[in-house]
Amino acid sequence: MRILAITLPLWALFSMLGVFADGWGDNDHCLKQSEADDLVETFAALINLAPDDPAFKTGLDKIAAPTYQEISDSFNIVAGLPLGGPTEANRTAVEIDHATHPSVVIKTINTWVACENITWHWIMTIAPNGPPIRGITMWE
Repeated sequence: MRILAITLPLWALFSMLGVFADGWGDNDHCLKQSEADDLVETFAALINLAPDDPAFKTGLDKIAAPTYQEISDSFNIVAGLPLGGPTEANRTAVEIDHATHPSVVIKTINTWVACENITWHWIMTIAPNGPPIRGITMWE
């Protein structure tokens, strides 16, 4: 099993998608399930883009803060990186990684929301016929 935890500052998602500006969410600024589902769907669509598709960068610009980074202890232990530290420390590293990985197809199994935290359970296959890889991504 491959587990990926991504730190994606939700304040950036809120501001980019107008959560506070247009009254999305509850009065206490918690995400609704439908909003979390929309964010996950947008992110999954980016991952499903071909590695050389320039729309990845422009799409990431729309939903992720400039401070976006990815943290995955499962990746870090394999790569010999410190546990708890960034796997991809900045947006440039994320963009380079996407441009160099094989094409993938990722599908959502389930999405859960707890106020400003989203947990996304997914299954991914590496094109064209790779084995299924299950993972969990958390946005805090």
